[in-house]
Amino acid sequence: MVSKNEETRQIDGAVTPIVLLDGECTLCNRLALFLSKRLHRRKELTFLAIESDSGQRLIQSFPKKLRDLDTIYLLDGSKIYSRSAAVLHCLRFMRWYYAALFPLLWIIPLPLRDALYRLVAKYRYKIFGKNFSCVYPNLNDARKRINETS
Repeated sequence: MVSKNEETRQIDGAVTPIVLLDGECTLCNRLALFLSKRLHRRKELTFLAIESDSGQRLIQSFPKKLRDLDTIYLLDGSKIYSRSAAVLHCLRFMRWYYAALFPLLWIIPLPLRDALYRLVAKYRYKIFGKNFSCVYPNLNDARKRINETS
């Protein structure tokens, strides 16, 4: 569990769920773009690169067994989801037709989901390549502007 530390739970003064992704991974960048365009109007996600200072501070506040994973993390309140659980829980923040997939995919046993996740994660750089810049700060700013004008 994440502590109730304000630094851990707040980004730019607002408590929002946070998705920690590999900033250099093309697949992770595409996932962030996919999610940001399809988020439910009243739901918000903040994207952070694991390599960033903020991302590293958050990871250091995690329990020891979660710190060294090479994975995606979703921080939602005091809960930390990783690997396939994080990906599936991201569906809950999307429009209803994506969110409806959550219970259906959750039925798949965790060891099977995580085995598939690990396989994709192992070869993600070979298949999708590496980015030299991270899109997350721009996504967060764009999402804030959209929410302010709505």
